[in-house]
Amino acid sequence: MLSLARSTFARSVRTFSTSRPVNYDVAKVTLVGHLVREPETRITKNDKEYVSYTVATQTNRARGPEEPNPPSTFHRVLSFVPSHNQFLTKVPKGSLVYVEAELEVKEPDPEAEAGSFNAQRQVMLRHETLRVLRGPRKDRDASTSTDA
Repeated sequence: MLSLARSTFARSVRTFSTSRPVNYDVAKVTLVGHLVREPETRITKNDKEYVSYTVATQTNRARGPEEPNPPSTFHRVLSFVPSHNQFLTKVPKGSLVYVEAELEVKEPDPEAEAGSFNAQRQVMLRHETLRVLRGPRKDRDASTSTDA
C-alpha cells in the first residue's frame, strides 16, 4: 500500500523545466484603476468584433518629496465575448474599475522582418471580468461655481 501511495505521489509531482501545461495552469492579471477613455468596438482582420479598453494604474510604493505623484501605467485589455462587449461599451471614461484578465504572450516569429510587429514579443491582456467600483468623478469646478 505504501508503494502504491509513493508511486501515485511521484506521478503527481512535476518538474518545472520539463512539464507540459495543464488545464489548471493560469496566468491572470488583476487591475484596479481608472478607464482612460471610452471602450472602443473594433473589428479583427477576420471580421470578428471585439472591444478594446485601457486602464490606468499607479503603484503604491513609498516615494520621496521629489516624486509626490506616482507615475501611471497603462494597460490595454481586449474583450472577444459579445455578451460582455455590450456592457463594456456603456462604462464611462474615468470610472474606477476592477479588472481580471488572462495574460497571453506570443513569441516573435523567427522568419519575420527585423523591426516589424511580428518580430517582437506580443503581450496581450484578454478580458475576463470587469466590475465598476465607482463612476467617474464629477467636475468639481462646475459644481462649486455660481452664476452672477
